[in-house]
Amino acid sequence: MIPYLGMETTVIKAKNQYELYMLLSPEAISGNISDIENKVSEILQSHGSQIERSDKFSKKDLAYPMKSFGYAYNASIYFFASPDKIEEIKTELKLSDIDFLRIMVTRVQPRKPKKAPRRKAKPKVSEEDLDKAIEKTEKKAEAAEKAKEGKEKSEEKPKKKEEKVKKETDDGVTLDDIDKRLDEIMENL
Repeated sequence: MIPYLGMETTVIKAKNQYELYMLLSPEAISGNISDIENKVSEILQSHGSQIERSDKFSKKDLAYPMKSFGYAYNASIYFFASPDKIEEIKTELKLSDIDFLRIMVTRVQPRKPKKAPRRKAKPKVSEEDLDKAIEKTEKKAEAAEKAKEGKEKSEEKPKKKEEKVKKETDDGVTLDDIDKRLDEIMENL
């Protein structure tokens, strides 16, 4: 709707999703944990936030000591709030009587659904192209057969040469006989 002259326009600010990460000292947990959760949720709701979900506090070993503590308790609260209220929420949480070691508020990016991979369209083949492809494969098969026959003929030729070698010389002595005779002579030496 387009605003007309004299019409009141209202600006609606979108709410973003945020995560509040809290790190509490062991002394702060000595009391009732549900009281701390209630105080934090009251602070968030007082600034117009809508809590989506919250995690329970769990014990965590620290990488380095913070305020002389080797471990702490952490939890996260996910909520929706307008961007201009975030700084106010942070300052109010820091000024509260809860003993926080750290507070961190980060904006959670909405997850986009994964798209299914697109399938490639199969190319359309005309009957003429199909016939050409069949002819090419038939020609290749014929060429392969001819090459195979050529190899068989070339293998037969050396056999004929070997047969010629076995033939007798003019004196009636074969080469095999000569080889045997040479072997005998060599052994005797």
